[in-house]
Amino acid sequence: MSSLIPLQNCKYLVVEILHDNNLVLEKITLNSLNIRIESTENFVEILDFLLVFTGKIYVFDAKILYKIILKNYKMIEASTLNFLDISMAKSLSDLSTAQQIQKSFDNQAFGELIDILEKSLPERISMLWQSTESPLTYILAKVELNGVFINQRALIDIQTELSENIITLEISILDLLKTDLNINSTKQLGQALIQKGYKLGKKGKSGNISTDRAILETLLEDDEIGLIKQILEHRTYIKLHSGFVKPILDLLDKQTSRIHTTFDQTIVPTGRISSNSPNLQNIPIKNDIYGKKIRACFTAESGNLFVGADYSQAELRFLAHFTQDETLLEIFKSGQDVHIRTAAEIFEVAITEVTKSQRRVGKTLNFALLYQQGTFGTAKQLGITVKEAQGLIDRYFARFTKVKPFIEDTLFKAANDGYVETYSGRRRYFTNLKSSNYFLKTLDQRAAFNAVLQGSNADIIKLAMLGLENRFKQEGVNYKLVLQVHDELVIEVFKNDAEMAKKILKEEMELGQPLYVPLEVDVGIGNNWSELK
Repeated sequence: MSSLIPLQNCKYLVVEILHDNNLVLEKITLNSLNIRIESTENFVEILDFLLVFTGKIYVFDAKILYKIILKNYKMIEASTLNFLDISMAKSLSDLSTAQQIQKSFDNQAFGELIDILEKSLPERISMLWQSTESPLTYILAKVELNGVFINQRALIDIQTELSENIITLEISILDLLKTDLNINSTKQLGQALIQKGYKLGKKGKSGNISTDRAILETLLEDDEIGLIKQILEHRTYIKLHSGFVKPILDLLDKQTSRIHTTFDQTIVPTGRISSNSPNLQNIPIKNDIYGKKIRACFTAESGNLFVGADYSQAELRFLAHFTQDETLLEIFKSGQDVHIRTAAEIFEVAITEVTKSQRRVGKTLNFALLYQQGTFGTAKQLGITVKEAQGLIDRYFARFTKVKPFIEDTLFKAANDGYVETYSGRRRYFTNLKSSNYFLKTLDQRAAFNAVLQGSNADIIKLAMLGLENRFKQEGVNYKLVLQVHDELVIEVFKNDAEMAKKILKEEMELGQPLYVPLEVDVGIGNNWSELK
């Protein structure tokens, strides 16, 4: 197209697109300084021009444009298009800069926009944006288009089983209550339970009767007729049915039997990738009976296998890395069970003498520290007094001497800077770290410390996803990344390539071991998601 000639020597392009719900491109606009070229046709020529353009190419939602190209313009080598995603830069910025980015884009003040993107982003943020978050949009575009095959028949059977369980439990619960009510109404259920003699707490300023899981679980021990147990089971089945099974079946591509979720890099403030339509991130864990059944419905197609890998205790390993605590470093370098060793330190016993209940205490404390759960929450979880919980926490800090100073230093710096940083330099900003309101301040402190560890975990899985793409291309192995769930990646490969893919996946997720302690990666091969171990 001759109209593109004026753009050849430009330093940058800002690309705008219009498309329909089926990812069919309707209009593409190229902007640079005072040049603006719009077109509702000749899309192949325009995309070819982008391939050879030597300047920087900015797109507000690069993932969508990548998906359009991958789906409809397969003659274009999308992987060579290094789009810089403006929405990613916005999500990585502080509030003021994010507002400036959005305003300049909306006003089509592209010179101002580029100036902000080139000069206003801190160095590490700019590097994270250009080398990780923007390239990742291409990877996620491919994952979304890949989808994952679902065994419809098996999932429909699970749906039927859950529906039958729900109906059976409703009949039994109403029979035990000796009344007719809407079991899903918290108010009605609470009143009925009180009439049966159960002691329930209050919830909120309204004083409404609380029937949440935490309250009901306190009643299990004295639940002679099994009513509370059945109510909890009923809620579990309702959640499984309406929260997981039904959405997957509703959104399934009936022709291909593949589910295509949408991944988002900007929703979770720690940097974790989230998914929606449907949400595949919260499917119950492998040791849950229905979690196993549902995961078993995610299958490799005929002739293929799944290869999956996940990080083992990555956040605790980052705690060791950041604190440089000698005991934590020793635990992970020697391959010890961190929860057993924690229990041994706290209870001052040999590792071989740690009981299951003591290990549970060690595990609870480890995660209580990660998530800044506090004394009250720890006491509640362990079923002990607040004083006893405080004693355990004090002993933890006495044995892991560099953890408490690290927490205090992190929160002190965050209060002064207004943000915390992850391993790759991602910032999460906070406004209440100096608040006089204790509740708001404590909430931000907990979120701030957790953001350092969870955000660092998110950093490394993104780096691994980028590494996989390059490595498989180098090795000449065909693969599809089909699932990303928190610490876990699942790929689909030909059966003959499974062992090599397992090796590549493990090595790329280890990232060349960049931490002071080893990143441990558990890898497995299976016909379905549930079989991966």
